[in-house]
Amino acid sequence: IAGDHGILLVGNAKGFRDLSTNIDDDFRCLEWFDGKLYVGGYKGIYVLDGSVLHRVNTGQKGENSCVSLDAYDGQLLALSERWFLVFDGKEWKRVDHIDNADILNKTP
Repeated sequence: IAGDHGILLVGNAKGFRDLSTNIDDDFRCLEWFDGKLYVGGYKGIYVLDGSVLHRVNTGQKGENSCVSLDAYDGQLLALSERWFLVFDGKEWKRVDHIDNADILNKTP
């Protein structure tokens, strides 16, 4: 379970515990991919490594809000208000759309 102010709870039917992330972000989505838990937040994408949550370097400039994550056919798909990323387990690729052409070359 994930939520505001970096809250991440782990557990099962027997109970949950707080996994202190020390991350100042509001988490919006979760997805398992390639045996790892990915978390999308207002400030970026994170991956759980053991019991530590790390920010993922997707190659995008600045903080990028992730609104949805989905794993499908060996790829992790990440959606923002302004971009769409595909991760194959090794490399993040941005899929640009003409509707977002005005922001493609701007630095936040």
